[in-house]
Order: sequence, then C-alpha cells, then structure tokens
Amino acid sequence: MTDYSVRTYTADEIPADIIDELDLNTNNIEYCTVFDSLEDFAIYEVEDGWYSTLELNHDYHGAPNLLEYINYKALGAALSQTWDESCHYVLSDGRVLYFG
Repeated sequence: MTDYSVRTYTADEIPADIIDELDLNTNNIEYCTVFDSLEDFAIYEVEDGWYSTLELNHDYHGAPNLLEYINYKALGAALSQTWDESCHYVLSDGRVLYFG
C-alpha cells in the first residue's frame, strides 16, 4: 500500500488560496477534496477509488506486488485528461481538487 496526501474540507472550510485562484462560489459545493499532486490522486484512485474493486493488494506468495510497479505520475496525468472538468481541477501549484 502506498501513502498519498489528501485533505477534505466542507464548503466553509475551503482555504482562501483555492477560492481566490478559482474565483470559486462555494454555494453549490458540499465539500472539496485536495490531493497534493496528480500522483497522489492516482494512488487514491487505485487504492480507494475507482480501481480499488480490482483488489490488487494481495500476498502473491513471493511474486512481486503489482501495486509497487504502477507509474502513478503517468496514471495521474492520464486521469487528468479524461476526468469530469466540472468537478476536478489542477491548481497552479500542482494540487488536485475534487468538488462534491
């Protein structure tokens, strides 16, 4: 299992720098999840998000664990090209936002 950095804020807790950069109206937002990078976002998707149902984190009886060989930077970049832009955003400092 790989660690990733994530924080979730309610609408009234969203940091001012995020609101300012996006000129964000928080009236229609329940929460905002912030990942430190596209890589962290990709790790989340594999371990706890869309791909988590694949159950790749097993004991392979001495064989390499597939999760240790995923290029999370490349996966994060690919995910950012196909995600729903109405609820995902990459800030200028590289943090990834998901709005719910």
